[in-house]
Amino acid sequence: MNKHFLVIALFVLCSVSCRKSDLTNPMDNIPQMQYKNLEDRRITFGNSYACDVDDDGVNDFAIHTEYLGKPAERVDCQQFYFSGAFLTYSPVDSNEQTPLLNTGNAIGKNSYANHSWYNATHLLLSEKVITMSGNDYWQGKWKEVSHKYLAFAVKKNGKLHYAWLELSFSQSTEALILHRVGIAVLPERDVFAGK
Repeated sequence: MNKHFLVIALFVLCSVSCRKSDLTNPMDNIPQMQYKNLEDRRITFGNSYACDVDDDGVNDFAIHTEYLGKPAERVDCQQFYFSGAFLTYSPVDSNEQTPLLNTGNAIGKNSYANHSWYNATHLLLSEKVITMSGNDYWQGKWKEVSHKYLAFAVKKNGKLHYAWLELSFSQSTEALILHRVGIAVLPERDVFAGK
């Protein structure tokens, strides 16, 4: 009798604790988002683009380029940057890099180990290194991306609205390509890259 009771008790316990309805998928809880199509805008060296993500009349970030000479290394660099406005925050690690995200990756306060959210960031995405010998090359985390996501957040009324920027980089045309941007309508809600 103990054997049958144990089998029945185990069956009931498993049935109650493993219901499919109890399993939740974080992607089922995508917050309401505001999107902007950036129409595959190409930013080539010497050009820039500023974006007001939430249409409040204030630019939240800019993509721009800079020229940097490094005489000691005998190279020059054409650099591509993401720069956040004063109320725009980005997750940054100790090497001043931001995570490169895939579609569906979570974006929120605690999404990235070894990263802290800082405002008014100036993040190097990629750079062309121009050498004296003519053997130019590209470097940087974002130098070969195709439809990847950069996380950021905009502070409004003291609370962060998490957001993402979808971008690609073309070495052949030497251009950063901006596809679209999305921002959470409600504050302090995790969002998902590209969703």
